[in-house]
Amino acid sequence: MAEERIENIEELEYADVQSEPTTAIVQAKLNVRKAPSLDAEVVKILNGGDVVEILEDGAEWVKISDGYCMKKFLK
Repeated sequence: MAEERIENIEELEYADVQSEPTTAIVQAKLNVRKAPSLDAEVVKILNGGDVVEILEDGAEWVKISDGYCMKKFLK
């Protein structure tokens, strides 16, 4: 990979920076839902100890690859 030279701070601010994915551990059986709502359809059930990658982090819900789950059941 070629080294990218940054000439000024503005370029640094908008540089393509890759960060590590955020992961969490499921604390107990956990429903994964189609939308961030208790009324939404359950699309999958995770088991305690499963590791999930968080794609979006909200106040009460997180988005994972299969749908949404409640944040309070993740560590």
